[in-house]
Amino acid sequence: MSVHVLHPWVLLLLPLCLLPLWHHPHRAIGHAWLALVPEDRLSRWLDRFLRLAGALAVAALLLGVSGLHRPEYEVERIGRGAHVVLLVDRSRSMDQPFGEGYVRGVSRSDSPSKGRIARDLLANFVAGRRTDLFGLVAFSTFPIPILELTSNHDIVQASIEAGNIGRGLSETNIGAGLERALSFFEHVPYSGSRIVVLVSDGAAELSQSTRLRIINMMNRLRVSLYWIYIRSAHGPRIFDEPEPGEELAPERLLHAFFSDMGAPYKAYSASSPQALEQAIRDVARLQNLPLRYWERRPREDLSGGCFAAALALLGLLVAARLLAVRRW
Repeated sequence: MSVHVLHPWVLLLLPLCLLPLWHHPHRAIGHAWLALVPEDRLSRWLDRFLRLAGALAVAALLLGVSGLHRPEYEVERIGRGAHVVLLVDRSRSMDQPFGEGYVRGVSRSDSPSKGRIARDLLANFVAGRRTDLFGLVAFSTFPIPILELTSNHDIVQASIEAGNIGRGLSETNIGAGLERALSFFEHVPYSGSRIVVLVSDGAAELSQSTRLRIINMMNRLRVSLYWIYIRSAHGPRIFDEPEPGEELAPERLLHAFFSDMGAPYKAYSASSPQALEQAIRDVARLQNLPLRYWERRPREDLSGGCFAAALALLGLLVAARLLAVRRW
């Protein structure tokens, strides 16, 4: 275990530890005849022990003042789960409530937004998968990488909650968002299942170059894609067969592209909070494979232990001083 100090110059004072070991004359105690005083080996060894305790107390104080600590480090963990990147639509349409029938007796203006409900369910999804590593990307006009893959679920929950701040933009650039989410797996050793969970209520047409890049990254990085399509009240149905001569909506075209790109893909159409919750539960049951990952541990402060040791040693010295014989 490697240890570091915050103030190395304090260590220059460590020679002060030799002061308690330095020989000094004891206070003389008068006695009628020294020949009557037997040799006391116990007292001699006790004197040496107390001198050593004094030296250690000075060393502990100096190490504590120097800011002794263990730097951050990584610990290998083995569990069951996946590397999961949450790709959340932050466009303006996600600020709107679900369609009719969300809650009886509650007006649509008073209903929680689709984004709010999606974030609540994603928070529960994260809480139920304690061994997964999570990353988070939000997108509208441009992708916004919020959190790299991490096992610290407290940070993940805080990042999901932070998505409730402000209002989204009007555009939905899924292609750029998906590319940014897939880039999280670059230069990360493949040690378990990798998935991207796309939560969006709309889509946009993808250029041919964007399609090729996505196909390449999905297959090269071996990523599975789950699209939770939050369907609006009058939004297109991505699973229905188109009518003859009907112009396909961007959502249907995107679903067809994902289905044909050769990588594992599954879509869920959620037209109500209950359907969205069911889709989240289905995803939670999938991709639960053996997973090996490295967990980063924060810096560990050791100065408190140094001060505690110094206090104990000084208490011992004070007790010995109070119990010392001052006269026969």
